[in-house]
Amino acid sequence: MRSMIFGIIALTLLILSGCSTNPAKSQKDESLITNEQRTDVLFVPGMGMGWRAFISPEKDEAENYREWKEFNQLFKENGFNLKVAEIPAMASVHELSKALIEYIRKEFPADQGRKFHIVAKSMGGLAVRKALSDSKKDPAIKPISDQVITFTTISTPHQGSPIANMLKEEEACTPAGKILMFFSPLFSPFNKLFSHKEGFGFDAAIEDLRPGSDALNALRAGDDSSMEGRAFSFGASLNCDTACKSEFHDRKEPFPEVLACWHDKLVTDGHGENDGLVPVKSATYRYSKYVETFDGDHIAISEDDPWYKGGPIWQKVFSRVLENIKEFEAAMPK
Repeated sequence: MRSMIFGIIALTLLILSGCSTNPAKSQKDESLITNEQRTDVLFVPGMGMGWRAFISPEKDEAENYREWKEFNQLFKENGFNLKVAEIPAMASVHELSKALIEYIRKEFPADQGRKFHIVAKSMGGLAVRKALSDSKKDPAIKPISDQVITFTTISTPHQGSPIANMLKEEEACTPAGKILMFFSPLFSPFNKLFSHKEGFGFDAAIEDLRPGSDALNALRAGDDSSMEGRAFSFGASLNCDTACKSEFHDRKEPFPEVLACWHDKLVTDGHGENDGLVPVKSATYRYSKYVETFDGDHIAISEDDPWYKGGPIWQKVFSRVLENIKEFEAAMPK
């Protein structure tokens, strides 16, 4: 119940800031996303944080990326065909995995032997790990790992995020957040608006992201060792001065200010480099090779939103990820 209150508070912050965490959209260009001659890259998004995700967590936000012309164009220019997984915007790892397996079986039928790469952001990486494990349970169907060429995660909290504990306990970071927490009892009558069926919503997602959660322990026990050598991880760190005047970031803007505050909190608590939500040391797991740490916060590395000043950095991030995939392909036996 308490975390539902926080969900309303977080939603209020987003509304008051006039921001949406959805990518900038352009006109849909079918020629960019239906080219079957290119190798497919399946992008698995992280948890949705916009108001739509809070209201309808079971709905996917894949269309946001399909309509993001510049995002599709980057994949095309690198020789890939972008696919976007249709998974719930805000749900437990278990529910995300179920939806992801269903999508992959539909989009990449096992009997056709179609191979593809997977690139996952944040919680999407946890969904992929569970899907790879769960797909091995049916001996009548080939496991998904047989079709995956490479699996790459970007700032995925493989070891969990301490911020999830803060959110679960309704801790606030910025002065504005602390004020809202003080008045949180006033939101109680509206809790029923955020009562979703089990496994969906803010509470379900945050519970699985806590360090040492049952979901994370299950992932460690069921990881697919066959992915070793073709699984890669990237992390991110918010490196900037006290005023946070980096290339793209500004603490004065509402949402970046929150991430900067959480970043400082994690550093103070001894969690080291982080992107405001995920410590760098949490961004890899035992079967993946850690490749690089990006200079950016958790939102900026994959979004193109108006609250960030300067040029977007998501292009640098995904260009490097796709470059790594091409390097792997080049080294594959002919």
